[in-house]
Amino acid sequence: MKDLSFFDQNFIHNQAFNQLTQQNHFRANIIFKSNDIHILMKLIEQNLGIGFFTKIIDSKSYNLKCLHISDAKQPEFITSLAYRKNHILTPNQLKLVQVLRDNL
Repeated sequence: MKDLSFFDQNFIHNQAFNQLTQQNHFRANIIFKSNDIHILMKLIEQNLGIGFFTKIIDSKSYNLKCLHISDAKQPEFITSLAYRKNHILTPNQLKLVQVLRDNL
């Protein structure tokens, strides 16, 4: 397996990736961790490793090749949004809520 460039421990991607590695009985060689998505994408673009990301990453802007995971049991990314019932949402907040509802 090629070396991995990966987010640091603060990202949910790590938990999802660990779940997949355990399910499939393999160990990854993670050589670099960062919070900076641009740096990670540039390393991968220059063929200095591979990464594990959700669909939200725009792989075309970095000239990357995406492989889709075909495992029957996929990790789930659960998102919650909470706000007070009596809070009047601004137009931008309303747009955000609508985007989240439409895409999640």
